Amino acid sequence: MPLKQFIESTDELLFTSILSMYELWRRLQKGGWQEKEIYRALEFVLINSQTALLNFEVCVQAAKESLKTGLATVDSLIYASATANHATLLTLDNDFRGLKNAIVLDAGN
Repeated sequence: MPLKQFIESTDELLFTSILSMYELWRRLQKGGWQEKEIYRALEFVLINSQTALLNFEVCVQAAKESLKTGLATVDSLIYASATANHATLLTLDNDFRGLKNAIVLDAGN
């Protein structure tokens, strides 16, 4: 199931790390998307999810997770944000493969 279709069809409460918005913008712009298209895509994510913000506890947990798993800084902050919200992380990023409560989707989805 394509990600957009999943988001539109789920009854689950969805969270998006504020850092994911940065990563999405960067990836889409590198992929040649026009700024107007990027805004529309990110607006879709914002409308259909709650934004998970960072705080001290999330940052501490992210640092611990990074030391334990080797995740890069932004990835560990995104993962810790999901964990703090008792959420399952849905991602296209293979760096999360094998982590508890993380589902890595295929790029074709």
